[in-house]
Amino acid sequence: MKRLFLPVVLAASGLGAAAVWWLAPDLWPLLFVLLTALVLLLVLGALNPGWQWFGAVALRGNGQRKQVALTFDDGPHPVHTRRILDLLDEVGARGTFFMVGARVGESPDVAREVVERGHQVGHHGDRHNWRVMLSPRRSALDLHAGSLAIASATGLWPRFFRPPIGLVSPELLAAAQEAGLVPIAWSLRSFDGRSVAPERVRDRILSSVEPGDIVLMHDAGPDRHRDEAPPAVAALPDVLAGLAERGLEPVTVAELLDEPAYREEPSSHPAAARTPSRPALARAVAATLAVIVLAATASALAVEPERPPAPVLSDGFPASFVAVAATLAGHRTVQSRFRQSKSSDLFVDEVVRTGLLQLRSEGRRLLWTYDEGARLLLADGRLFSLSGMTPGRTRARRLPPAASRMAELMEALFFLRLGRLEKHFVAADLGEGWFRLRPRSPARAVPFKSVRLRVGGQPLALQEVVMEEAGGDTTTIVFTDVELNEPLAEELFRKPGEKVAP
Repeated sequence: MKRLFLPVVLAASGLGAAAVWWLAPDLWPLLFVLLTALVLLLVLGALNPGWQWFGAVALRGNGQRKQVALTFDDGPHPVHTRRILDLLDEVGARGTFFMVGARVGESPDVAREVVERGHQVGHHGDRHNWRVMLSPRRSALDLHAGSLAIASATGLWPRFFRPPIGLVSPELLAAAQEAGLVPIAWSLRSFDGRSVAPERVRDRILSSVEPGDIVLMHDAGPDRHRDEAPPAVAALPDVLAGLAERGLEPVTVAELLDEPAYREEPSSHPAAARTPSRPALARAVAATLAVIVLAATASALAVEPERPPAPVLSDGFPASFVAVAATLAGHRTVQSRFRQSKSSDLFVDEVVRTGLLQLRSEGRRLLWTYDEGARLLLADGRLFSLSGMTPGRTRARRLPPAASRMAELMEALFFLRLGRLEKHFVAADLGEGWFRLRPRSPARAVPFKSVRLRVGGQPLALQEVVMEEAGGDTTTIVFTDVELNEPLAEELFRKPGEKVAP
């Protein structure tokens, strides 16, 4: 399951980026958040080889046997490594030394002594440089050089490989597999940096050690402090005594895992490292990062930039909008077919309804008649349902306040009452007949994030309304077959119980 985690995350990230680009480009800033989160996950996976996101890594041995493996990194060192060998030999313990190829070249006699005294030598890279993990070629060259250095000093080809600084990547693990090496990490880390007291190293190990553990320590420090003994050297006598009290036997990694410690010597030493192809997981990582960056860039470019506002005639309303509103408000009657579609995250498909709109400026009456039979009347700033009414009967009912809360806004929008619109919105001229209304203040109870209006034709008429609701839904109304200033029967617009004037 650990190996599946990263592929699932990559697939979900790629699909999510594509969805934002295709469906919601306005959310492009979220893609950079996704990119940052994915990079952080990759870094965490590299820092924690035990998660095994990038490939299999040995972590511990059989917990049924009372054995542990003490491992020492970054040597050999002519003084500190020999001191650790003496301490191990005093109690008959065995250890594993993961050696840096360049340091083996400096102290080949120490490397040979480790083997001659019955301990195991492992591979820890040739230059102890974490950058080798960034490409298959660098990884292969470093592993090849380190193996040659150890084989030249000891006559043995190490089989177990601990990545420099414990960092792993798909490229490095692929190169190790190509070279016949077994990647290994640890199950218990002593954190024996040079500024740590030996007592803390001892306590960290003995407070947590269990049968089967592979314990990470150091027999050499970084180049700048090579002469300083790592705290593990001073802590080791107490550690060995504590293990003995618990009945735990220190053995080599090979003994703990029941695996060979060394590879067979090649029949002919390769003149150069074999560079593996970039693994599929690494290509998937690169492709996913590229998809996210491209989707974010394309989405950002696709988002319509805000146009400079047109000259403002009144508070928040450009002169062009005021002029259009005056023209539309001058129509005595409007009759038009409409197509109303609503999209929502809750719907698989858009909800589409069609019908007839009839509007009378006198008395500000608006009648929506849906083709399936439902009828809604907007009158005096209130909404009424006329469904089921028959001639001579007034079964129409006023909708409850919760349902008619938008009535004031709808009346202001369709009759373009500037005084009421200014109360809630500011307007911008988007050009080509489009105007956008945005809430004047987030504190106001406006159910829309944005309302866009398109006007056109001769004579000028409302052609389309797009309402982006605060909850995320979008309703689009397109008007066709518009008839202006034609007589409309007054009785069509009666409220419940209202009589027609004689």
